[in-house]
Amino acid sequence: RGYATTTFIPKGMRDYNPSLGTNQIFDPTKAKASLQASGLTADQLTSMNIKYTYNSNSASSKQIAQFLVEQLKTNLGVTLILDGTDSKTNSKRLHNGNYQIGGPSGWGADYPDEQDWYDIFVTGSGNQFSNWSNASFDKAVADADTASDQAKRDTLYNQAGKILVDEAPVVFLNQSTRWTLVKSYVKGVTNVPNDEFPGAFYLHTIQIAAH
Repeated sequence: RGYATTTFIPKGMRDYNPSLGTNQIFDPTKAKASLQASGLTADQLTSMNIKYTYNSNSASSKQIAQFLVEQLKTNLGVTLILDGTDSKTNSKRLHNGNYQIGGPSGWGADYPDEQDWYDIFVTGSGNQFSNWSNASFDKAVADADTASDQAKRDTLYNQAGKILVDEAPVVFLNQSTRWTLVKSYVKGVTNVPNDEFPGAFYLHTIQIAAH
């Protein structure tokens, strides 16, 4: 369960900015045009035998993998090979970059600040599996991490977020949700973004390996 999302910062967290995610909105017509502009055909991509790696021990990961492969076939005519492995092998392959497309992966908020998210994709981070590296992204994040003015931090993190969305080393899937019933006589409950109710701020993504 969850909200479809096109950006890294989830709804409800500080600096959530859906306007950054226009290049990851579901748009089959635009996707087909991008494929044509790349100079490759759907048949050529299919012939590359691109594999989608996922955790076969997880029923939800298998369902997501099957759905995404079906969507690519339906909307672009591209066939990917499903490559399910046990959770331990899958995790090792992702960390070692021994895959082409893999997921789903995810990230949950440790504290309600953009730093907890964007630092994941700086060059050399052990928490991202794509091996992606972008100097402009790194600089924007580093400058934002050390800035004292919050408005300046927001601007810099938005710059980083736009780069991440446009270069797409990761595809954003959905934001998990979780709901908790509260008795009517319970008063004064205050939620902060990384509380587990009313929503769990956890984002699922698909990683694309840089080779």
